[in-house]
Amino acid sequence: MPDAADHPTLAEIDALRETVARLRPLGDDCGYTVLDLIGEGLERLAPESAEPDEIVAAILAAALVERDAAIARLTAERDRALEWRDHDKERAEGAEAENKRMSRVLTAVRTVEAPQYSAEHAVGWEVFEAVVDRATAAEAEANRLRAENEQLLAALTPSAETKAAYIGEIKFITSVGWDGVEYPFNVVVPWDSMKQFMALIRSRASTMKDGNDAE
Repeated sequence: MPDAADHPTLAEIDALRETVARLRPLGDDCGYTVLDLIGEGLERLAPESAEPDEIVAAILAAALVERDAAIARLTAERDRALEWRDHDKERAEGAEAENKRMSRVLTAVRTVEAPQYSAEHAVGWEVFEAVVDRATAAEAEANRLRAENEQLLAALTPSAETKAAYIGEIKFITSVGWDGVEYPFNVVVPWDSMKQFMALIRSRASTMKDGNDAE
């Protein structure tokens, strides 16, 4: 059996942990995983179950496996980043080339069609101004007709005095149809005449009443 002094001391284990912790820059969780493996390995392996060299060898083997995995992962990530960088570069170059091509096309089109465009623009502006002028004239004519219509309505509408003078109305039954329907005839007379007419009716009625009472 190997002597207990041959086993790693706590100081040696801590030093080994610090050494393995330096692997952390190789990956996000590489160093942490290696430290976990070291701690679990030391806890599982009792001093009498293996030689110190075997314990250290197992720890170093686990560390190397984690290191190689981290290197492979980081290498793959680097390759993907480079691939995306190249792809973005190609896409940016393609977009720049397309922009330049479109700029040349627009320049050529403007050079060829500039005179025609200017002439059409001038004609279009004249047409637009003519339409605006016609709309303005039509609006003015509509306002004039509206004012004239209001004047005519005011002339046709009787004043308050006129309404007060002509509010009397007499309805005469001119005929009666075979079905009993009456056909009236309305006569509108001045209010003064209406008052005189009603006074005559009341006077006549009073006379007839007095005569009947006398009899």
